[in-house]
Amino acid sequence: MKRVVSVALAAIMLLSPIASEAQRGGTGFEGGIRRNERDSSKSKSYKEVIYITGEPVELAGTLETKVAAKSIRYKYELENIEKGITLSRNLTLARELSPSEDKTQVVEVNKITKYKEEIEADGDEYELVEYQFHNSTVDDNQPMVTHYQGSWNGKKVYAVNEDEAELTQTITGNTFGFDQFWGATEKQVLRYELDYEPNESTNTEDPEGEAGAGPWSGTVDTQVSINKTVKDAYIPHTNTVSSFDGIYTLSEGDETVMKYDYNLPILGENPNNYRNIGSGATSYRTTPTQEQLYIPRYVDIKTHWGEMYIKKLAGLQAASIQQKYFLPDKNITREEFAVWLVKSLRLEGMEKDSTREQTAGGEPKFEDVSKRHPNYDYIQNVRDRKIMNGVGDNRFGPEEHLTREEAAVIIARALGIERLAPNLPFYTSYGDDKNISIWAKKAVYSVNQVDIMSGYGGNFMPKGTLTRAEAAALVERIIDYMRVDLKGEYGI
Repeated sequence: MKRVVSVALAAIMLLSPIASEAQRGGTGFEGGIRRNERDSSKSKSYKEVIYITGEPVELAGTLETKVAAKSIRYKYELENIEKGITLSRNLTLARELSPSEDKTQVVEVNKITKYKEEIEADGDEYELVEYQFHNSTVDDNQPMVTHYQGSWNGKKVYAVNEDEAELTQTITGNTFGFDQFWGATEKQVLRYELDYEPNESTNTEDPEGEAGAGPWSGTVDTQVSINKTVKDAYIPHTNTVSSFDGIYTLSEGDETVMKYDYNLPILGENPNNYRNIGSGATSYRTTPTQEQLYIPRYVDIKTHWGEMYIKKLAGLQAASIQQKYFLPDKNITREEFAVWLVKSLRLEGMEKDSTREQTAGGEPKFEDVSKRHPNYDYIQNVRDRKIMNGVGDNRFGPEEHLTREEAAVIIARALGIERLAPNLPFYTSYGDDKNISIWAKKAVYSVNQVDIMSGYGGNFMPKGTLTRAEAAALVERIIDYMRVDLKGEYGI
């Protein structure tokens, strides 16, 4: 699952997380779900439940989405063969993207400009004659993850059998989500209100209980959850004399779920006394993609407590797999940690997709990191994203050892979680709280709140350094947080 990232937005947001395929808005705003297979087909399998006939009916078919800088187009072709229902819908929405002054937030507004929808249901024809729609979403782009929230209001008016009746369907919805390489989730919460009014000339006495027999109303509450999950697994080699012990495998798949609760009339009966009340659900799950990670050749990690963390880090090519020694108990430097973050969290190359003025690869930001420095691009990357700001006096301190409180600040900035901490001044629960620098206090509190970093024996040891094995384990915890913990309350 990935969000819509337009050409215009990519041009604005140099530092936003990587987003590959359409997600937010990718299925439209009709409350349906799409199978997000990783293939080249323009149209995707799609499901939607309609209620305009007075009962919930699941339709299935295809959705084609075309996203441009200033518009989104949707083409739906759906049917339910058993019920004898077909739906054809074409929509065009205008898009407006407004970035904040610091370019870290983007407000998107979508408005309906063109629409055509026709539904045939067992001899009855429903034609969309009026569609009002407005949606707005704000993206908060943190260095490693984008969080977003939005809402929409819509009103559809259908002419039934030309002039037999009028059906009005109002839709209100809210959406919440986040997106980054290691996982993404979107949750939509919608409410439908339906009102069916026959024209005065229509006969309301219909003992057969056919649709359109008399006025009726109903409500539907729907939740849609769209999840992209990246999983990793270590698979040991079955041959003990193989040149390697085993490999890490990454798999990526999407699951989309729709659940709904309805309160509709039983047609042919008094709609005030007899109601069709129930619930339903449907879902899609994609075939996971597979990626085998590289095999390190280190000779000094076997049986070390950090062996598996190091293997995964090297498999992601964050640490070089060409070296013979990893040196797990050696202190990690600031430049090494910068490289590991950029590579393991897949923050490389985003500048290449932007037409905004480049800073990575531009003039050096630090006096002690020239363009000839082997890790120049990675250090510029974390600086541009405001993940690592240096050690003062316009210095990065690339070869200085990374302290625990510095690591806490880097992580809190990258994930945008410093807001979890109280306002200063405050005391943490650590016995050595007085040793925590004031500039690191909120970060130390926040990373503990999300279980990424904690202390030793009741102390945080803020001035202590991190070994390379400890740093590898820390990167693993960051990935697990982004891959699992962030989903939090989004699932349904």
